[in-house]
Amino acid sequence: MGTVLQAFNDNDIMVRLSPFLDKNDKWTGELLVGIVSSDESVLDDDDYFSIMQLATMLSAAVQLMEEDGDFRDTLYNYMDTVVKGENEPEVQTVSVVPEEDSNVVRLSFGQ
Repeated sequence: MGTVLQAFNDNDIMVRLSPFLDKNDKWTGELLVGIVSSDESVLDDDDYFSIMQLATMLSAAVQLMEEDGDFRDTLYNYMDTVVKGENEPEVQTVSVVPEEDSNVVRLSFGQ
């Protein structure tokens, strides 16, 4: 068993991917997908089960990716877009320019 590199909060709910390895410590392509949570969580039942349902859906996506090529391709393309930052909103610089001797201000939207 390895060392845990990150301390986890009692309220964390984690999706755990455990790869199966061959005798040469190479990944066989198989995974054990599990959900890990703490008995010490202070989340109320509704919140706990809502987050657990999300974790279960994330876990189920692994099997669905294997079974449904369209789903896998859609998810891959979305992930690729997010990683490249193409899904981020465009940021504009806005300057406030007061009119002299007036209570009017102009907004200048620069690029």
